[in-house]
Amino acid sequence: MKLATLILPLALLVCAPLHAVEQNRGEKLVELLDVKGVGIAAAKAALDPTLERLRAMGIPAEGIQEISDAAATFYAKSLGSPEMLAAMARAYEQRFTPEELDELIRFYGSPLGRKATQVMPEISREIVSRNQESTKANSAELQAKIREVIAKYRPQQGAPAKEEERSLLDRKRR
Repeated sequence: MKLATLILPLALLVCAPLHAVEQNRGEKLVELLDVKGVGIAAAKAALDPTLERLRAMGIPAEGIQEISDAAATFYAKSLGSPEMLAAMARAYEQRFTPEELDELIRFYGSPLGRKATQVMPEISREIVSRNQESTKANSAELQAKIREVIAKYRPQQGAPAKEEERSLLDRKRR
């Protein structure tokens, strides 16, 4: 009986660290991925076209900086909150096995993985910029298709576009 009472606590002691490692894999990956930093950089990249439009409207540099700072603070709070980081960790844990998480952790902990994490904001910025250019260049085709579908399904065939339809299409052009 004494042997059994010694083995159970010893087994729990040995297994407890293994369980703790499994619980923290997602958190470790989120930390290595610098999700908060990458997310803030991507949000800033998405904000850049708006800031350019504001500059073109005559908003001075200090106003642009205030808006940029406010956005950075906002995204840091939302992306860096403990709840958000825990949700991200759970999302990884739900989609990857413990072994896959271990591989991701090894990769993102390596020099190449750290470099990938560091350059991701630059890549995101470039992709967003090129996508905006492409969208502008090709939006007329989509707008024509939308008008075609609206005309096809409008109860009164051939009726002029209603104000809200014109407004919707105008927003797509911007």
